[in-house]
Amino acid sequence: MILDPTNLSILLIEHREEYRAVYGLNLIVYLDSKVTVVSTKNDVVKELKDKNQQYNLIFLDNDAYTGDMALDLYKLLSEKNLNIPFYVVGKTKLGLNADHVYKFDKSLELKYILGPMAEGLNITAKMMALKSHGPYFSMPIDFLIPGWQCSADLFISIGDAYKLMFKVGDIILNDELEFMTKSGIKHLFVDSTKRLKFVNSLTNEIFAKLNDPDLTKEDRVHVTAKGYQMVMEQARRLGITQTTLDIANECISSMKNIVEVFDNLNDLLAELIKEDGSYRYKHSLLCSYVGIHLLKKLSWGSKEEQDKFIFLCFFHDIALPRDDWARIHHDEDLKGSSLTDDEKEIISSHASAASKIISKVNKIPFGIDLIIKQHHGSKNGKGLSKISNEISPLAALFILAEEWTSYAIQSQENQEKLDKKKVIQKITIKYDFPVFKKLFPALHSLEL
Repeated sequence: MILDPTNLSILLIEHREEYRAVYGLNLIVYLDSKVTVVSTKNDVVKELKDKNQQYNLIFLDNDAYTGDMALDLYKLLSEKNLNIPFYVVGKTKLGLNADHVYKFDKSLELKYILGPMAEGLNITAKMMALKSHGPYFSMPIDFLIPGWQCSADLFISIGDAYKLMFKVGDIILNDELEFMTKSGIKHLFVDSTKRLKFVNSLTNEIFAKLNDPDLTKEDRVHVTAKGYQMVMEQARRLGITQTTLDIANECISSMKNIVEVFDNLNDLLAELIKEDGSYRYKHSLLCSYVGIHLLKKLSWGSKEEQDKFIFLCFFHDIALPRDDWARIHHDEDLKGSSLTDDEKEIISSHASAASKIISKVNKIPFGIDLIIKQHHGSKNGKGLSKISNEISPLAALFILAEEWTSYAIQSQENQEKLDKKKVIQKITIKYDFPVFKKLFPALHSLEL
């Protein structure tokens, strides 16, 4: 794909969608260049054969590829006698004496790579400051990633007018990007004076807020909701990338904090009423709160188990794209719904799908993928209400916490007081299985 034509042309070699977006936007915004993105060596060969296309610079993150793509491409450039400046990030066997090659350590911030690029292209800060972009700066929609939080308003162009699409603080959603793409919208626009701020703060802002020592417990509930939404949106499109996992870990730490600082469930419920975001987030946070308080009543409820439980709560519904689907908890309700067969299958097998997604992630709590698979009671992750006696105790605990959470949310929506005695009675009748009976005493001692 070719994006944002200007006088300078850069060939970006990158197959990972998130990195294509981050690198591409930075190259466009900071170097004011047209960026062509390719994924493979064969794609590069095709581009270099095009005599109508001349590149001023080639950029590659070598760590994105198995083998040494940088070395292979350098040989290709040498064979064709092409003296195009070649900027390489990451490990490579290319020597320091390789002509027209500029190597950078992966640990460097991108701005320290963009600087030498600008210098090599004879771009100065003064030139960029004097260049007129008009009131709005164009950004290719292909370079926007769902889950990013806007630090500046984003607009679509309708004739000579600009209509607000995302306001400051909004999370860019998958469905909205897909709708715009299908509608033929290829660019979004940002105030030209805010384009650098937008690119610089795409993911940094949420980290800064979650780590703010002065963040109140009430504000933490709402900031964590934004982080949760970012992770869910990115996971749908990209899977769990390292950046996504970093945000998720910050959110999980924040959820632990929330569980500890709120004195009772009613106070947390009252705060969540103000949160107009995802039902899945509210559900996950409340399950964490109930489950951690249950675990503290159990002899095996160690800190390690508590950490694992919050990870489970955060990711258990990652395969569900819609909030209303997360409200379906029984196979009979699913069967009687007006959803299509394909939609019913997604819901019925979402525990198995979530387990597969998480199993591919490095550095996760031991056995958590299996527990996620069992979070509706079945061993194979299929179905919503098929209970097996052979599931993990932590999965069984999650089911009880989720049941309690559902009653709590229902009482809140009906503006009724939660009757603890009746809730315990209903839960103990519904889950009259050996794996659950061992947990029932903790329910009686629960003080929420």
